[in-house]
Amino acid sequence: AIVSAIFVGATLFSLLGMRERKEFSVVDKPLPFIASFKAALTNKSWITYVGANLMTACLTDWISAISFFFVTISLGMEVGALSIMMGVMMLATLIFFLIWRKICLRYGTKVTLAASMTTFTAGIMLALVVNGVLGTAIVGGIAGITIGGLTLSRAMMWADVMDEDEIKTG
Repeated sequence: AIVSAIFVGATLFSLLGMRERKEFSVVDKPLPFIASFKAALTNKSWITYVGANLMTACLTDWISAISFFFVTISLGMEVGALSIMMGVMMLATLIFFLIWRKICLRYGTKVTLAASMTTFTAGIMLALVVNGVLGTAIVGGIAGITIGGLTLSRAMMWADVMDEDEIKTG
């Protein structure tokens, strides 16, 4: 409950700094359905985003779905070890989000996505040799480090897609 309250507070606090410029709040006439459908299918950035978003969503959903079975059945540990793994994962995500932000600003969205995906894959390979609570926490930490990069990359890619769409379609 405390962690949930922290996340809700952080989300509400972040909304205080968001302002929409007046020139972008004017509602334009939308494109007709067929024209917007064609624009979406020919927008290379949008198709790239959809592929990358699907890939990263599958990875993060996979962690949530498989982690219980990984800890309890594969490792033969109690459910409490899962709490440790997920807690370390969440903490690492929060801490390394700032580092991924600096990487994204310096090297761009694509490099950030590629680096976080590579790190994720390398980190998950450690799950093959884990045996114990410490190893489970390390795997959770590495997964958390990469989830920060994946989350940031997805958000930044979406902003890039919106900018390109605004330039192309008006």
